[in-house]
Amino acid sequence: MSKKYIWILGIIIGLGSMISLEFLSLDKPISIIIRISAIAVFSISFVMLNFNRQMKINKEYRISVTDERNIRIREKTSDTIAPIFMLLFGVQAIYGIAYEFYVIAIFNSIVVILSPIVMILISKYYEKKL
Repeated sequence: MSKKYIWILGIIIGLGSMISLEFLSLDKPISIIIRISAIAVFSISFVMLNFNRQMKINKEYRISVTDERNIRIREKTSDTIAPIFMLLFGVQAIYGIAYEFYVIAIFNSIVVILSPIVMILISKYYEKKL
């Protein structure tokens, strides 16, 4: 199965989930979780489908995306933004604890703890790959 069909399947699943929510009577929290998941699946699939299409048909876009200078700029940006996101998740966790939103606080704490580990694992993977 090619990547194109996976993204089309994602769009169908996202739209199908959103439409089915209108006819199902679910609890509000479950409905919100399914709605957010459906929107995320649809959005990611739609963007990736258009990205792959642009990579095939637009030569200037493909050159721009694969240009070494642009790749380095994206890497520097990611290296800069990662600690900022870690700080924001930490602040959210502290506010979550302070205002007794324990589920959010626990989730954000887990993200803050696991982010450096995931970054190291991804970095080692790409060091071996490149």
